[in-house]
Amino acid sequence: MSAGDSQPQSPSPKPESNPRTLRVPIGYLFVAAGVLVVLLATAYGIGFNRGEHAGRELRAQDQQDVLQRQTRMSSVSEVSEPGGGLAESSYAPSVVEDDPPQEVSPVASASSEPLQSPVSVSSVSDPVDLKDIREVGLNYYVIDHPSQSKVDQLITFCLENGLEARRTTTLGGGAKVYVLPGFAPGGGRNPEIIRLLDRIREVGILWKRLAPRQNSDFSTRYAEKYKGPARNG
Repeated sequence: MSAGDSQPQSPSPKPESNPRTLRVPIGYLFVAAGVLVVLLATAYGIGFNRGEHAGRELRAQDQQDVLQRQTRMSSVSEVSEPGGGLAESSYAPSVVEDDPPQEVSPVASASSEPLQSPVSVSSVSDPVDLKDIREVGLNYYVIDHPSQSKVDQLITFCLENGLEARRTTTLGGGAKVYVLPGFAPGGGRNPEIIRLLDRIREVGILWKRLAPRQNSDFSTRYAEKYKGPARNG
């Protein structure tokens, strides 16, 4: 090969292209992080305040319901109502004239027993007629205002579970059920009446279990002062 012959030249390397980079000032990153923190704190604060407000409303509503229930339970309404003595039955207590009258608590023995399964009352063939032995001036706990179709079943259930229940009527002609014994004004703290209240609560729970959507648990009970049968005219 002669010196005059041209020698092949190797291709010159191409300059490498620099990758594109986005440069953000460090100050912008701090600003963005600060804005994000502020937004998160604001959202949390709004949610917390709403939750706390809703919680306060629920607590206030619960306290109001409890207060209304306690007020109703502790109040004693004085009414004159229609209806006198009803026909006697085997459930009516007997009184021996020779012996001095003694107070017998219908709940003393029942309240000491543990809460048992409710006595099932499927139907009542005959109306439950019990003598009205309320005394004028005494207070009696009204446990429920049942429908006419439920009165006999409720009274039978109470009697079989240790509550001396009786039926009477309201001024409007509706049915209501009260329990014995009565107590004098100011006697609500008597141990016998306290046991009676405990038994009312227990029987109310059992009664509601029979038909949770229909029966009450006697939580709306209230004391009522009996003033005797209403007089016409």
